[in-house]
Amino acid sequence: MMKKVTFLALVGLIVAAFVAGSSSVSLGGTKELKPGAVKPKLIYKPKPIPIPPPRLCNGPDPAVTSLRVTKSIVVRNGVRTGILRITATLKNVGTQNYVSRPGQQSFAIWVKNPEATGPSSIKVVVSRDFPRLNKGASITISGTYQIPRLIQWNHRQPRHGECKASRVVWALVSYDPDIYMDGNSHNDDCSLRNNKKRYTVKYMVECPW
Repeated sequence: MMKKVTFLALVGLIVAAFVAGSSSVSLGGTKELKPGAVKPKLIYKPKPIPIPPPRLCNGPDPAVTSLRVTKSIVVRNGVRTGILRITATLKNVGTQNYVSRPGQQSFAIWVKNPEATGPSSIKVVVSRDFPRLNKGASITISGTYQIPRLIQWNHRQPRHGECKASRVVWALVSYDPDIYMDGNSHNDDCSLRNNKKRYTVKYMVECPW
């Protein structure tokens, strides 16, 4: 009986000490936890991939490299005429010389009326044969085209007696249909995708009716 009392007393002392220790803890010093500054996420930006220059095809490659159109107006006796001065350049950008026979190829400047059809819709301003064009060499052709009864360049809301019109200027290379079958590999253009350029001219004219 005496051992039981002693054991209970010991348990009571332990509990009392635990309660006293817990009550001595001060809550006043507890700091409020604040979220820290959130660092912005770094968004990965891939570097732009450089576009490689077009590959040279293996062979001669006559290419239209430039087309320039200059517009002006000439007034004679009160009549305004539009003048197109056109210049185009053809260059062999391939890896071999272009060697052919006369008459198998041509480099030309055309002006086309998009409102018309048939052969009469196209005016050949200038045309030149190039039976030989060495690698890296170029030729330039130029000519003029007249537009009668011109009022102004570019389009606007038509007034009485005025009409909108346009012309498409082409610089292009053309070949005989059988040039790839003539047994001469030195005149086989290895890329036909760069054989033409175009420029559209818009203007106002006096209506023809």
